[in-house]
Amino acid sequence: MDDFENKDLQSPENEAAGSAAQPDKGAKSPTQVEDDLVKELEGIRTLLQNELDSEKEETVTVGSDEIIGDNSELIQELDEIEETAEDEEGEKKEKRICECCGENECDDSYGENYPYCAECRKLMTASPAHFGGIVMFVVMLVVAGVSLYFCAGSANDYTSLMTAQTAYSEKRLIDAASAYSTYIQSKTADDDVSLKAVRNLIDIFSTMGYYNDAANLVTTYGETHPSIMKNEKFTKIPETYASFLATSSAVNSAIGDVVSSGEKFDYDKKAAELDKLLKEGKDEEGTPYSTVFIEYYKFVLMSLADFDESKQIEQLLKVKELDKGENKWIYLPNFVNVYAKMGDAQNAGLYFEECMSLNIQESDLYMVYANAYRFGEKIDADKILAIADRAKESWPSSAAPGYQQIYAVGYLLKGDGESAMKAIEEFVGNGNYTVSACNLYALCSLYVKDNEGYEKMVDLFKTSGSSIGSTIVKYKNGKMTLEQVLTDKGGDI
Repeated sequence: MDDFENKDLQSPENEAAGSAAQPDKGAKSPTQVEDDLVKELEGIRTLLQNELDSEKEETVTVGSDEIIGDNSELIQELDEIEETAEDEEGEKKEKRICECCGENECDDSYGENYPYCAECRKLMTASPAHFGGIVMFVVMLVVAGVSLYFCAGSANDYTSLMTAQTAYSEKRLIDAASAYSTYIQSKTADDDVSLKAVRNLIDIFSTMGYYNDAANLVTTYGETHPSIMKNEKFTKIPETYASFLATSSAVNSAIGDVVSSGEKFDYDKKAAELDKLLKEGKDEEGTPYSTVFIEYYKFVLMSLADFDESKQIEQLLKVKELDKGENKWIYLPNFVNVYAKMGDAQNAGLYFEECMSLNIQESDLYMVYANAYRFGEKIDADKILAIADRAKESWPSSAAPGYQQIYAVGYLLKGDGESAMKAIEEFVGNGNYTVSACNLYALCSLYVKDNEGYEKMVDLFKTSGSSIGSTIVKYKNGKMTLEQVLTDKGGDI
């Protein structure tokens, strides 16, 4: 094996060299060996070449004339085919063929790379749409329209719901109630309504004292949303509403005359009639009276009878204790009002903030709270204007009712009659012809020496069978200063 491998790897020159390396008598010199090897190799090459030439001559000799002739014709035909193919390829490059029919030349009049001929274009543009295609197209349009309709409806529902949720979380209960109502009314089936929407709207109505609306929701959705009936607060609402109606009817019979007339009355006598209702405890049909509501109406009597503010606060505290936080709407705003009349901005502010924790859209309450800074020992116009700003911000969807009046009072106290007039004009101009607003409009008109604006309010009061507030007339006649009018607790402003 080793000998074989070594042999394969050796060249003829190495073999010759190996042979020459052996000692031999009469050995040739290296030059002689090389010359002999060259001659031998040349002889082998000559022999092989002769054999190849002989075979070639024999092959060509046999039928040489016929083969050569046939080959010449074949070569000529091949050349002609190649030339024809080249010509056709050139024509294709020069003349583009229609992709539709594959025969006619493309019509370049419609563009350099237009792929169709003129005939095919006529057929394509003149071909009428198939009836089946038209029907399918119409069906697709209808389906798309219906899809858009329902998508738009879903989007509107979602928008209303999100608007309501945002307002509810920000304690903007008026905006929230409006958005929730819009969402619920858009649903055709009660069970399609979001449970959270119903629960929140019930909570809003009960928080604001709208027991009728809250009770209707509980009754309507109690079956489709059973979890509502598991909420003790909600299940009590229909009973609370029934008690409220029975108590209101009984109270109206007892003291309705003095509440509506505004005339002087015997407080003790009227309070005794309310105590009688407490003893009876229920109406003829067995519906229980609300102790909280009856005690609240005692406070109303105290207010009408001009009881000292401290006495009124005592009665409100009694109502608060009896209520245990279930009907805050009925007494919390009155705490703000009484403390504001006392000029006690600190306590008025505490109850005001508690009211704001329930609903920041208690529009009238902002004006009531602002009174604390004009009825106290120290008048603070800047605080009043800050409250006006807060009132305006509480209604992002629309103008907060009444905030212009707060601005007008604040600006008057700062001596800025022009800004005050602009604010109250905006409020009254929107159709808010309340007694206090019209009195304030008349006062602002007098302050900026707009006699025409003042007379306009005089005529308006005459039309309604009443007259401008006495403090406004005294200011006009020089009997009261502007500050005295604005700090008077009589209620003209």
